[in-house]
Amino acid sequence: MENLDRETDDRAGGNPPPGGGRTPHEGTGGSGEVPSAGRETLRILRDDPQNAVERLRERIRSGDADYRTWHNLAIALDRSGEKGYAIDAAENAVEQNPTSAATHFLLSLLLRQSDRFDEAVLALDRVSELDLEFPRLHATRGVVHFHRGDHESARSDFETALAASEKDVTSLFNLTILHVATKDYARAQECIERLVAIEPERASYYYRFLVELGEVQALDETLTQAHRIKNLLSVAGDRLRRFFGEYGDGLDPDGRGDLKAIRDDIGTVYGDMVGLLGAIRPRQMNFVPVKLRRVIDRIGFVAMTRARGVTIDIDVDPELPELICDVDLIQEALLNLLLNAIDAVVDRYRDRAAKDGHVQIHARSIPEKIEILVSDNGTGIAPGDLDRVFRLGFTTKRLGSGIGLAHTRRIIEEHGGKVSVHTTGPNGSSVRIELPIRPRPAERLVQLQHRARLLADPRELVLEEPGQDLGL
Repeated sequence: MENLDRETDDRAGGNPPPGGGRTPHEGTGGSGEVPSAGRETLRILRDDPQNAVERLRERIRSGDADYRTWHNLAIALDRSGEKGYAIDAAENAVEQNPTSAATHFLLSLLLRQSDRFDEAVLALDRVSELDLEFPRLHATRGVVHFHRGDHESARSDFETALAASEKDVTSLFNLTILHVATKDYARAQECIERLVAIEPERASYYYRFLVELGEVQALDETLTQAHRIKNLLSVAGDRLRRFFGEYGDGLDPDGRGDLKAIRDDIGTVYGDMVGLLGAIRPRQMNFVPVKLRRVIDRIGFVAMTRARGVTIDIDVDPELPELICDVDLIQEALLNLLLNAIDAVVDRYRDRAAKDGHVQIHARSIPEKIEILVSDNGTGIAPGDLDRVFRLGFTTKRLGSGIGLAHTRRIIEEHGGKVSVHTTGPNGSSVRIELPIRPRPAERLVQLQHRARLLADPRELVLEEPGQDLGL
C-alpha cells in the first residue's frame, strides 16, 4: 500500500493484475453524503497531501478537531511518506471514536503496510465486530492472515469474500496462491479455471500461469525426492564413517580399501546431489550494477586453492562498463568455468602443471554486451562432445557429475546471454560468454522469476488489496 487509494499491482513480473484496472472501493463508516467542506478535504488529501498535513495539524493545534481530523491526518501523513506518524494519528482517531469501522480499517491498512500483521488482524477483527458488511473486509483480512502464515484463516476469509461476490478475481487469485503455498495443486488449478471463466479476455495469461503451475508441481516433487535421497546418503555416510572408525583397524587391507572406497563414493554422490539441487532449484534473481573486474579477481583468488600452481592470467578492459547482473550467480558461473579449465590443465600436465599449464580470462566490451573468454591449454574437448558439454549429466571426468557446466549455461541464459565452447585440438579449449550489459526482462526470465517465487515464498505473489478512499 504505497498510497491508500492506489490500485492493485501485479508483483508476478510485469503482467497486468487479474481483473484489469479496477477502481478502489468507496469507504463507508456511516458518512453518507459528503458535505461540500468534506469534499474539499478529500480533494486536498488526494491532490496535495503535504498541504493537507499542515491544514489538519493547524486544526488540531487550534482545538477544533475531532476523530475525523486525526483520521484524515493519518491518510495525509501516509501519502506524504511519514508512515510511523500515520499509524500514531490513526490510533489517536480510534481512541477518540472506537466505533468507527472506517478508522479501524484504515489503521489495519497502515499496520499491514509496516508488516505489523498481528496488530492488523486485531484491527480488522474490530471492523468485523462493528460492521460485518464493511467493503473488502474479508478479502483484506485474508491477505493479512496469509502474510502472517495462518493459511487456514486466510482460506476462510478468501472463501467468505468469494461467497459474497463470485467474480472477486483478486480474492480468487489470492486463493490460488494460497493453494500453491499449501501444495494443493489440484485446487489451485480449479481456481485458475474459474478465473478463465470470469475473465475469458485474459485466458492466455491464466493459461500461462497454469503451465507454470504444472512446472512448479513437477519440480517441487523432484526437489522433494532429491532432498530425501540426499538425506539418506548423509545418514548412510555418517554410519559408514562411524563403522570405519570403530572396526576399520580389524579388517584386512583389502576390506579396509573396499570400505574406504564405498565411503568416498557415498561422499561423492552426496556432493553431486547437493550440486543437483542447487542447479535445478529456481532462484529469484537480484540484478545490481557491478564492476566485472572485481568479480573476476574474486573468483581468481578462490580458484588458487585448486590451481596447484597453474598460472591464471586476467586481462580485463579497464574501460569496461558496469554489468547489470545477479552478482552471486555470475560469480558462480565464472568460477565453474575457471575450475573446469584448471582441472583440464592439471589432467594434462600432472606434476608439470605449475610449469607448463596456464589459464586465461579475457573480458572486453562489444556493442551493448560484454564478452568473456576463459581459455586453457589443457586436455581439450573431443569434437564429438562439443554439442554435449552443457547437457545436464554429461561429463568426461571419471568422478564428474555433469552438473557444473549445465548450471553455468542456465545462469548465463537467465541473464539473456549466450555461452559456447570451442576446442583447439589437443592444446586446450576456450569458452565464450556474451552477456547483455543491461538484461531485458524477457518472457522466459519473467517466468523463471515467477516460478522461483511460487516455490520459495508464494506470499510474494499475493495481490494486495487496494486501499479504499477512506477520507472522512
